[in-house]
Amino acid sequence: MRLVVIGSADAYNAAGRGHSCYWLETRAGVWMVDFGATALQGLRRCGLDPGRLEGVVLTHFHGDHIGGLPYLLIDLAFNHDRRHPLSIAGPAGTRCRVEAVCRAAYGEVIDTRLPFVLDFIELPPRGRERLASLNVETWPAEHGSEGHALLLRVEEPGGVALAFTGDTAMVEAIFEAARGAACLVAECTELRAGTPGHCSWEEWRGSLSRVESASVVFTHLSAEVRAKGPRLLDEALGAAGCPPKAVFADDGAVFAWDPPADAGRPPADQRPK
Repeated sequence: MRLVVIGSADAYNAAGRGHSCYWLETRAGVWMVDFGATALQGLRRCGLDPGRLEGVVLTHFHGDHIGGLPYLLIDLAFNHDRRHPLSIAGPAGTRCRVEAVCRAAYGEVIDTRLPFVLDFIELPPRGRERLASLNVETWPAEHGSEGHALLLRVEEPGGVALAFTGDTAMVEAIFEAARGAACLVAECTELRAGTPGHCSWEEWRGSLSRVESASVVFTHLSAEVRAKGPRLLDEALGAAGCPPKAVFADDGAVFAWDPPADAGRPPADQRPK
């Protein structure tokens, strides 16, 4: 499996980075986790072809995680002449929310001119689903008042598993989702605890030793966290014993695992572009 960080910033595009979203390339197909307003531009910058996407898995409905979907749909319709379905999976209410966002941007196109079918799949707050070439397991996250945000664990059948926190406060389900995964892609929005619905470095520093994934990629970073990232990791290594291999993500970073023998090892490659 190959993971490309298309965007690694918070909702405010801190430090000039894109909204947090991720390209997942399995042996059988390509998916995105989230698709914020800057996602299509991010794919272009990374030299990745959105026409290859089987679908998008959404962690929740905030604009920095779904706001790029209208641009994806018109790109697939008019630049790629797509004819086969595109899957969009997410929490309860995904169809309604995605259609509303897309109609607000390009109502006529979405309603009458898409040459392909949108296959909406609603994921349970706790359960397992098979999405074509991807297995997805879900847990409830704690983010916002709507109560629909999800933690994800995605796996290519018989291969590598990756866990994604999406946006969430520090909840016990994070550690369950990460257990045995090759990587936990974890939000670390603030330096200090106290921002509702988000994780902080202060919390992660005290919790890294509990993470049972082979590695951690911190993302959804504020400018302050990004600027201090290397020093923060040095301090954690000295204080937390033997935490998993951890890095702070940047846009364009690439991580790869070769299944099945390497499924439990840290990322084999990180090449910021």
